[in-house]
Amino acid sequence: MPTARLVSMLPSGSSGRCIIDQYSSFEVPDTNLHVNGILTQGENIADNGGIKQAYQAYKTYLRKLGREEKRLPGFERYSNEQIFFISFAQTWCGHTKPETLIRQILTDPHSPYRYRVNGVVVNQPEFARAFSCPVGAPMNPERRCSVW
Repeated sequence: MPTARLVSMLPSGSSGRCIIDQYSSFEVPDTNLHVNGILTQGENIADNGGIKQAYQAYKTYLRKLGREEKRLPGFERYSNEQIFFISFAQTWCGHTKPETLIRQILTDPHSPYRYRVNGVVVNQPEFARAFSCPVGAPMNPERRCSVW
């Protein structure tokens, strides 16, 4: 069955449909293209669910630790929660040439790095709380997608 037909069968309020619509709205600079939310749906759901599970595991670790984690020099001003999200984002730090981005958008089931970070953290209310993002700000939208 063609992918587009399978997607049209998803309920409009489903997390899969939400992720597809959200990622399809991301315009990739220097390419004149949008992320292919259908092609990348599985990995986007995995990224969103993965960070949710990782954050819960981290909070459990902190409760068992019973204190703040030690900070590296220069990071003393950040909370444990902020360090968690900074570390996550750093994982996807990189630069991709426009022609490589175009090929990735057209063929790769993974979203470009920028959206593997921003597309994920924008869906995490814990991120917005950690960085005090006001409701309605780009990184704390009134509507977000939730998975798992």
